[in-house]
Amino acid sequence: MSVFKGFLLNLFINLSFLLISGYIVNKLENDKNKAKIIQGTLFGFAAILNMTFPIKLEPGLIFDGRTIFINLSTILFGPLSGLISSAFASFYRLFIGGKGAIGGTLIILLAYLISLPFYYLTIKKQTRFYKRYFGYASFLTQVAMIPLIWVLIGKSTLLKLFYPFIIPALIIYPFVTVLGAYFLIEQIELKNMSQKIEDRERMMGAVLDNIDEIIILTDQNLKVLFLNRSAQKFCGIAEFSNKPLTDLFKFSSDTVKDPIKEAIKLLQNKKQTKTTEKCYLLKGIKKIPIEGQITAIKENHKNKFYVFTIKDISEKIEKENIMQNIIERTQEGIESYDKNWNYTFANKEAARLMKVKTPKDLIGKNKWKDLNPEAIGNSFHKACIEAFKKQKERYVENYFEPWDTWFENRIYPSNDGVTVFFRDITKKKKAELELKQKNEEIENLLNLNSIILFKFDIETRETTFISKNIESILGYSLEECFKQSWWRNHLYQEDREKAIINSDRIITANHTTQKFRFYKKDGDLVWILEKQKKIKNKATGKDEVLGVWIDITNLMAAEERLKESEERFKRIFYNDTVPMFLINLSDGKLEDANNAACKFYGYTIEEFKKLKLSDLHPEKTNFDMLMKLIKKQNNKNYIQTQHLTKNGEVKDVEIYGVPLSFGNKENVFAIVHDISEKKKYLRDLINSESKFFVIFNTMPIPATISDIKTGKFLDVNLKFEEITGYKKEEIIGKTSHDINLWNNFEDRERYLEMLNQNGYVDGTELKFRTKDGKILTTLVSATIQNIDGKPAIIGTAQDITELKKLQETLEERVRERTEHLEKLNEELKTFAHSIAHDLKEPLRSLYNFSEILEKEYKKIIDDKGQEYLNFIFESAKELQRKIENLNEYIKLGKEGITLGKVPLDRVIKKVINVLSSKIKDTEANLKIPENLPIVYGNDMLLEKVFQNLIDNSLKFVKKGKNPEISIQFKEKEERVIIFIEDNGIGMNIKYIEKAFNLFQRVHEGDLYEGTGIGLAIVKKAIDLMDGEISVNSEIGKGTTFILTLKK
Repeated sequence: MSVFKGFLLNLFINLSFLLISGYIVNKLENDKNKAKIIQGTLFGFAAILNMTFPIKLEPGLIFDGRTIFINLSTILFGPLSGLISSAFASFYRLFIGGKGAIGGTLIILLAYLISLPFYYLTIKKQTRFYKRYFGYASFLTQVAMIPLIWVLIGKSTLLKLFYPFIIPALIIYPFVTVLGAYFLIEQIELKNMSQKIEDRERMMGAVLDNIDEIIILTDQNLKVLFLNRSAQKFCGIAEFSNKPLTDLFKFSSDTVKDPIKEAIKLLQNKKQTKTTEKCYLLKGIKKIPIEGQITAIKENHKNKFYVFTIKDISEKIEKENIMQNIIERTQEGIESYDKNWNYTFANKEAARLMKVKTPKDLIGKNKWKDLNPEAIGNSFHKACIEAFKKQKERYVENYFEPWDTWFENRIYPSNDGVTVFFRDITKKKKAELELKQKNEEIENLLNLNSIILFKFDIETRETTFISKNIESILGYSLEECFKQSWWRNHLYQEDREKAIINSDRIITANHTTQKFRFYKKDGDLVWILEKQKKIKNKATGKDEVLGVWIDITNLMAAEERLKESEERFKRIFYNDTVPMFLINLSDGKLEDANNAACKFYGYTIEEFKKLKLSDLHPEKTNFDMLMKLIKKQNNKNYIQTQHLTKNGEVKDVEIYGVPLSFGNKENVFAIVHDISEKKKYLRDLINSESKFFVIFNTMPIPATISDIKTGKFLDVNLKFEEITGYKKEEIIGKTSHDINLWNNFEDRERYLEMLNQNGYVDGTELKFRTKDGKILTTLVSATIQNIDGKPAIIGTAQDITELKKLQETLEERVRERTEHLEKLNEELKTFAHSIAHDLKEPLRSLYNFSEILEKEYKKIIDDKGQEYLNFIFESAKELQRKIENLNEYIKLGKEGITLGKVPLDRVIKKVINVLSSKIKDTEANLKIPENLPIVYGNDMLLEKVFQNLIDNSLKFVKKGKNPEISIQFKEKEERVIIFIEDNGIGMNIKYIEKAFNLFQRVHEGDLYEGTGIGLAIVKKAIDLMDGEISVNSEIGKGTTFILTLKK
């Protein structure tokens, strides 16, 4: 085959397969794997067909256009298509065999590899195809073939083929490749363009159908060609083709007879026109204001079609009216001036601020010359001039001295003038001045504050400020605090790592809060609450951290006690017989309920937790009233309402709601009382109207009936006329305000608030003014009931004026009597102390002279005299003990007593040590438990209590019997109960009630010594520690003292 014929045949095969490929492009998406596989296969067969009709140079050596298809397949359809076509071509070339089989296969692979970079260049350039890339790839493929032929086939063969084959291939094959690429790219782009047009048509149809405006397309004779969905909905038809526009839509105008014809006339020399006059679209008898636009589509300079765009502007007009109303009602003054500073607009607030009657008084007047000549040259005048010249908004605050008023002004310029929004900020400026003064006071008081302030640079972490009061709170000097790592080094070891991490969070967060333990300089450990906030230093522009440290040691201890208190509350809550439940204040959900509530309502606790409080209310208004009442936290936060049980029974209840916090959750603790029987009784009583009015008119206290809405009196009883001096005909139809009945306005507001919230008022003390001006103090009760089918307020007022005066007199007498008794008590104490002191000297003389008699006159005193002398001795000793005990009793509590936590182990050991000789002598057996509790009291007082009680147990025992003393205790909530039991002689029941009285002995006869003061001392000591003491005893069976002390 000649070279020319061979090239022509190759070209024919190429063009044929390009046409087939273009058909596939139109049928399949070129970016889908299926299309890529088909294209790769097609181009592989095209390469095989080229090799089937090649230019044969010599046996086994052929020349064809297979590389054209490899280049096109790879660059047009990607690596997958190129790889498939290369594989088919390579397998076939190896199958043919011959001298050039290896070289021919390598040429195929080179064509594929050379084409890959050009494929990726098209992607990188973000364009589908660069047509010149195909020529580059084909040319490089032919060039790469030259050294391959040299190496594999030989130089002589290369020279033989160079001019007749290789040179033409270098020119023709790139051209053919580019030509094929142009053809295929045009096919691809044509398909893409068609798809885009279809997509845009669908999108435009969807857009037109989904916009609110009415879109109508007509021909030049106004025959309808298209209606969008809004237009079809308005006219109520779906079939509209070629119907006259005026048959489907009726237009009217305030100024022209046929607005459509007028608009069409205006379109003769324009493409588009808008409605300028008020125009309406009629729908039945309703006139809908519209804003319309007509666009002409021309052909040969004539209007061929018309597009009507119609918009309902009812809402827009309504909003404009609302905006005008807002401008008139706004609390800011709004005024506008033209270029010559003459008023063009002002609202009512502007007129008020400018001290004129109406805005009309401002219109046309000059801002500076006519109204505010004193303002010329001030900051506001300058800001207005500058804003208009530079056409930039301005904000300025200025003080207008003639009116002693500060104004805040926002100035908005336009080409036609200036608009100003302004308001009176005199109060604000005065408040700012006061705030500045207070800030200065705070700075002066900072060092006296118990809160430590600090500041540090967020970049360098260097401390820049610490308040001086750190020395008084933590004990460290400022010099110590500014040292590096001072804070870290004094953190409690267990808190250190966490505290440092939390503190460093301020780098990424705007604020942080944490708690940690910290060592004071004296070694004490305290809890610190740290709060940090990121701020911008206005001077340097750098980020800084401002923080506080607060000593919360006592607060942490209180929180621990609070947890214990919450546990005790839960135990009481679940076991109480009254229905109770917890309500989440944010959403009204029932968080918990006790067993009594479950029994009352018929729900289990699990079912309760799925309910809201509103689920228990037949009427939602009562639920809202309760929640409102609880949130206000009034003195009487309860309400009477009705609740539904699980079985649908409606019960009248009274709910007491108390705000209660558990952790961070705000709850309401609700207690429910069943008042069904009470309400039934009240309803029966109120329904008996005849009885009511008889009772009402004959009541011995003033009573009124008034309208709940207007407050006007509907009726008053005879007692009301008698007490107030008003006749019934004088006040019926009038309000309490009309007749000046209330003594002060606050009483009236308090009365109405209680009535609105609770539905009744119960025994509230209020003051009223009679007709002659006399002020009466009364106890007011009121309720809301239906009278003749209408809600009314029934109120009573019991006059307690004289009672109040008597009460005040009695209170004054009680106060005077109390002061008198306190004075007598103090004098009695002084007298007793004086007597005890004065008796000491005679007693000492009596004791000394008795001792002299015994020593010096013993020989001359007979036995009877000796007996009398011994009696004097013992009497003197007894009197001395009584005086000492009396002194001890008087002094007890006279000086300040400090109470705190006292370990009973320490007290008992000290008492036993003091009484050790007596315990040994009596061979007493003491049973004392280990780990006695810690109580709240005073060491000295507790020692006196236990010493007296144990001493009594050792003393008052039958002769020959060894004392046995047992001390036991038990803890109950916040108290410790201690039992001191002995096996002594016991007490007579008639003396037990007087056992703790001063000088009261509970044992008859002189067999047992005693002063009668010991138990009085015990009682007084227990009282001083806010404790309690009682005794159980029986003669011959011992005695048990019961002490109750705080923990």
